[in-house]
Amino acid sequence: DCDDNDPGSSAQPGDGGEDGDDATVNEKKNKNCNCAGTPTACTGIGDADGDGICTGTDCDDRNAAITTKPGDACDDGNPNTSGEVIQADCSCGGGTIKAPPVRACARISDNKDDAEEDGDGNVSLSSTDLELANDPKDGDQAIGLRFAGLGIPPGAAITGAYLQFTVDEN
Repeated sequence: DCDDNDPGSSAQPGDGGEDGDDATVNEKKNKNCNCAGTPTACTGIGDADGDGICTGTDCDDRNAAITTKPGDACDDGNPNTSGEVIQADCSCGGGTIKAPPVRACARISDNKDDAEEDGDGNVSLSSTDLELANDPKDGDQAIGLRFAGLGIPPGAAITGAYLQFTVDEN
């Protein structure tokens, strides 16, 4: 019993308490019935809400549930930015602006940018048109198309592509 002279006191060593130091946690009464806590990284600085984030760094030192501090990653909700962090004023911001999608269109204009290969492996670069899949004279064939000059940088994500053909005969 921490106070044998006070029959109303039931405090004992090991009971919880408050040592008045906001830079300690897990305060308990020691064998001398003095309240003491375990020092944290915030000793000498303070941690008013006991969340382990030191005063002056903690974005809300009154609420232990809020543990954000400047430099922490965050999301500002803007779909056009990425890499935001908590700023010095505890707002979420910064980051980089994502490049908007780029649309490109290209025509094949050089004879060397399209080819037909017949079933025998013969390749033609001089046809004036392409027979897709089957040529009545040469049978089944493969075609090759090259789109030069689109300027797609290495590592770019292509999220969609399509080809549009125009027929010149049935």
